[in-house]
Amino acid sequence: MPSLQATLSALARGGKPRAPEGDPPDDSFLIIPNVTPFRPDPREGCPSCNAFQPLVLPANVTGQLDLTEELIRFSGGDPHRLEKARFLAATRERRIRMAVAAHADWVRRATAELPARLEAIGCDPRRSRAERRAILLPCVTR
Repeated sequence: MPSLQATLSALARGGKPRAPEGDPPDDSFLIIPNVTPFRPDPREGCPSCNAFQPLVLPANVTGQLDLTEELIRFSGGDPHRLEKARFLAATRERRIRMAVAAHADWVRRATAELPARLEAIGCDPRRSRAERRAILLPCVTR
């Protein structure tokens, strides 16, 4: 479907709006429809939260409509991308420190759990000795 800007530009030049290039794909046969920026993935989130569908109004608290933001959204863009990029740039170092701390915690936790996991695999009566050895041997040779 042509954008609003393309349609208005074509009309201003005295021409006809371009026809859409190809039909949109038919996703009526899909159990879970294709995800768009305007429709989140229904597989994410809680089922009880998805039952509530708030009415989205393109106006702020004072009742004003920002037409520029709506046109940017309509064309598939994000009107707040620059603010988001500035925020990510400003918090980069802090996010790196948090990721390093989380990774170190995961490594400490995995190291503490490793002996018990190896013992559980080595003493598992459901597996043959050859199977247990095949599972544990790559752990020992590293």
